[in-house]
Amino acid sequence: MRERSSGTRDNANDRLKDTWTDRLSAGLIVAVVVHAGIFMAWPGTAIAVDSGADGDAPDIIRLDPIRLPPPPEPIRRPARPVVTDVPAGDALQFVPLDWDAIPEQGPPPPAREEGRAVGSEPRFVPSEVPPRLLNADQVSRLLLTEYPGALRDAGVGGTVRVWFRLDTVGGVLDTRLASTSGVPRLDEAALRIADRMRFAPAMNRDRPVEVWVSIPITFQVR
Repeated sequence: MRERSSGTRDNANDRLKDTWTDRLSAGLIVAVVVHAGIFMAWPGTAIAVDSGADGDAPDIIRLDPIRLPPPPEPIRRPARPVVTDVPAGDALQFVPLDWDAIPEQGPPPPAREEGRAVGSEPRFVPSEVPPRLLNADQVSRLLLTEYPGALRDAGVGGTVRVWFRLDTVGGVLDTRLASTSGVPRLDEAALRIADRMRFAPAMNRDRPVEVWVSIPITFQVR
């Protein structure tokens, strides 16, 4: 009991505040004892299985264990296409000819307007200095951007050989397939790249000449 100051009247509220700790402890003890007695007196339980009218045990169906498939292989990072490492001399291939069947020719005209252009079909034109690719860096970038993404990711590549008709200043007048890669989308991409290639003209006797040349364009992943 708390000591009350003189002149303060002891009422029921004050008495309750003084004894609430004792009351709470006693209540908890009683609750624990009651619950323990209930659990001890509670009968055991069991799961009843209906064995059927004839008393036979029910059939048990055993399921085969489920076999999970192995995890898929990680997707490899797509490789970057590279420009085929072909020397300039090997990249420029001309149509094989029967030299005995070629009549003697004089020096070619210095320019197209002087007549006797190479014509609309690929054929051999004599030249001492073959054409030379001028924009190799741009062609390397085009090999990356024009490479069909689905084929690149699948690792599908190939070589497309393209005919180029070049004028006397190295400009591309015409392009066409010389041999296919076997993949139509690669052939189409090679022709788009071919239209944007720039060359130094072929030279014969120190004069630029119009020629047909066959150049491979390779799509390759590492």
